[in-house]
Amino acid sequence: MRINQSALIVIGIGILITVLLFIPWGSKEALDLSFEKEAQLTVYSPEGEQRTQFAVELADTPEEIEQGLRFRKKLKMEHGMFFITEEEEVQSFWMFDMLFPIDIIYIDSAKEIVYISKAMPIDFKEPVPALAPSQYVLQINGGLSDKYNISIGDRVDWTLKNN
Repeated sequence: MRINQSALIVIGIGILITVLLFIPWGSKEALDLSFEKEAQLTVYSPEGEQRTQFAVELADTPEEIEQGLRFRKKLKMEHGMFFITEEEEVQSFWMFDMLFPIDIIYIDSAKEIVYISKAMPIDFKEPVPALAPSQYVLQINGGLSDKYNISIGDRVDWTLKNN
């Protein structure tokens, strides 16, 4: 049995359409991306003066860490996302599917800021590693680390909502 070129093209188009039907092309609004305050985070200068506070949503499971702020339309100025990992190591983030720029603040196990990636552009596809090991990461709107003078060496503390 011989299949001609036209039949192969029709079969190929049929397969392509079938595959495309299963790709989530629609709006990402179907995901529950509403902000939920789970902790209050405060940034202090090395001298102990309070610089600012953020209401933060926690990302402490592999799924939440992978999702991060992806597909969010915006983040209020006083909000952030706080990533908690099991071990202190060199963390790396990328901006895939981000809709607004963010500052990425890396914090070590002693709760000291060890590195800041400022105003990362949206959809930056390369990983953004810290230059020092960290166990925690705070993501806030791009430019806020400069606005509040958040710097390497600052201290961070937080209170969980249920405490």
